[in-house]
Amino acid sequence: MLLTINVLQATWTGRHLFDAVCRIIGLREVWFFGLQYTNKKGLPCWLQMDREIRKQDVPREGDGCMQFLFLVKFYPEDVEEELIQDLTRHLFFLQIKQAILSMDLYCSPEASVLLASFAVQAINGDCTDDTGPLDLDKLLPKSVIDQYDMSADMWRERIKRWWINNQGQSREDAEMEYLRVAQDLEMYGILYYPICNKKETDLHLGISAQGLGIYKGSNRITPRPFFSWSEIKNISFYNKKFHMKTVDKSKISFRAQERTINPSILDLCIGTHNLYLRRRQPDTLEVQQMKVLAKEERARRQQELARIAREREERLQVENERNQLKAEVEKIAEQLAQAKVRHRFSWELVPVATIVIYLQVTFMRYHFHLFYLKETARKTEETAELLAEKARASEQETLMLTKRVSEAEAECHRLQMNHVKVRLIIV
Repeated sequence: MLLTINVLQATWTGRHLFDAVCRIIGLREVWFFGLQYTNKKGLPCWLQMDREIRKQDVPREGDGCMQFLFLVKFYPEDVEEELIQDLTRHLFFLQIKQAILSMDLYCSPEASVLLASFAVQAINGDCTDDTGPLDLDKLLPKSVIDQYDMSADMWRERIKRWWINNQGQSREDAEMEYLRVAQDLEMYGILYYPICNKKETDLHLGISAQGLGIYKGSNRITPRPFFSWSEIKNISFYNKKFHMKTVDKSKISFRAQERTINPSILDLCIGTHNLYLRRRQPDTLEVQQMKVLAKEERARRQQELARIAREREERLQVENERNQLKAEVEKIAEQLAQAKVRHRFSWELVPVATIVIYLQVTFMRYHFHLFYLKETARKTEETAELLAEKARASEQETLMLTKRVSEAEAECHRLQMNHVKVRLIIV
């Protein structure tokens, strides 16, 4: 999604821009996200929240625009426990899915197919007979497709077999299942930065919700060593070097291979550690309120899914009974035809047999039409109730949107034009 902000004060800090974006998209769990840009040396950097944007190394395009990516910056330890808003979960789903497809996040072939089945359930809903062909480029990483001698149809059929098992899952549940599987991947939630130690050995620093890891060579799986946040006492930056002290008084020093990313590394370490401490504190009132609202929304969604499942079951039952009645009517009609042939010379028996069978057919038709009328009346009542509920929900949503529009208008009046544009891409 491309978002363009045309109004930007010259004194705006990274926090001003970040808060404006979060207000526009309606995001409340802001502590997981950040704004990333590519500096003049082509390296990805995080926008510093407490510094003015104009004083950071943010390049401008030919038309004067500055481009940022709105991305997940800090990862939760448990997605199911920590992600509250549907919007937050959806943004995580989109970013993790893209990271797997671009092969930035390694995923085994087996896990890739399982994740693809949840992704297609979230995107397309239940698998049906008239489902079109799946777009493999949007479901599986190229490395997985090239690893096996399988045709595109064979891959689609394999994904479809897993997809059928997700029957009845809502988009929200399918996305959460996707994240549950993805968070067990070995490279999930780790941001890597090239560093050097005292011996000038090329290494990588991996920053995650669990702690800091040092990775040697091309290895991105097994850190040697690894320090959990509970082991780390202090991290500081001085004289172009990072210094880390552990609770057992060990000291480790390293420097980034490119000094322009030093602020991003320090900011990421501090923010991740603060979030680690926050998880071990009681929830704030805002988080408690968000969790209550999310719980109510999940309960409402479960009721809606149960109602849909019940209607599907009842519809199948009606169709089965209709087919059964149709078969019985056909059987009676066949008996009538046979009776006419069998008694074509017994003129006294024909009227009696004809009347009996005619009455049976008439009774079956009456029974079917009566059942159909009752079912139609019941569905009409449920439709009326559903429309009334949707009307109430729409009214509440209108009030919320009106409030947000008023806030946005007030914000626009407060801001001043200085002919600077900011282009944001939310992936």
